[in-house]
Amino acid sequence: SRSDEAAATVVAAVEKRLKVKDAKVQSLGLTLIETCVKNCGTPVHAAVGTRTFLGTVASVADEANDPATKDQALALIQSWGIAF
Repeated sequence: SRSDEAAATVVAAVEKRLKVKDAKVQSLGLTLIETCVKNCGTPVHAAVGTRTFLGTVASVADEANDPATKDQALALIQSWGIAF
């Protein structure tokens, strides 16, 4: 449906930003996706829950140069695991 496509487009755009090696860009991307998950519905949750996107967030947690960005990514993964 249209909302599924829109959610996938938004998540793909954020995923592109998470792949940038600048810690500030990654942190803002994580904040944006956290806000979307909290305030949007099932289509966004489904798009965020894909193996591809979660793999990207996990790689940020593994490879980020900034400890705060690593912690932010790990906290999101943990909170999503509890919530879903």
